Amino acid sequence: GPLNGIRVLDFSIIYAGPYAASHLADLGADVVKVERPSGDPFRHNRAVVPENSKVFQYLNRGKRSIVINLHNEAGRALLSRIVPDYDVVLHNYRPGVPERLGIDYNTLSGLRPDLIYGEISGFGDQGPRAEHPGSNIVAEAYGGAMAMGEKIDPDGAPMRTGVTMADLPTGIALAMGICAALHHRDRTGEGQVVSCSLLRSVL
Repeated sequence: GPLNGIRVLDFSIIYAGPYAASHLADLGADVVKVERPSGDPFRHNRAVVPENSKVFQYLNRGKRSIVINLHNEAGRALLSRIVPDYDVVLHNYRPGVPERLGIDYNTLSGLRPDLIYGEISGFGDQGPRAEHPGSNIVAEAYGGAMAMGEKIDPDGAPMRTGVTMADLPTGIALAMGICAALHHRDRTGEGQVVSCSLLRSVL
């Protein structure tokens, strides 16, 4: 594929981030998913085959996995050794968490200056709700998609749209942004941050 030779380190979990990285794998990138010792939470989601649910397979197709415990020194030392070999790093932690884990842009770009760094948050990296966690259902509600869907439960409360209306377009937007950033790097040698948010996608 067109991304053959591009190496991606995927720290994301659950949905939007893994969905973005799966598109990069579909395009030929070598994607390595970093999992905590307990594994991605979706490994166990209605799994028929233990630790290998269908939703996990769907969101992580074409990837390899490595277990790194970012909460200890050995894990962080391993990360420091391997990051220079990767073109792209992506995650979907809320602002502040990457800094605590040592996977923020400033830290990792110090190891690889032309790094493409993709990030997904609930509400973006600035503004009054930047530090708040977000999910698909929260973005649908806050962004007005639930109200526009005009579906209510028996108590009159709005219901989710029925599709992952925030996760899916955010994953696609991040994959597109990363591809554009790689093209920019080919022309200029510069790395950069590509930032997406669930709320922005709904709006």
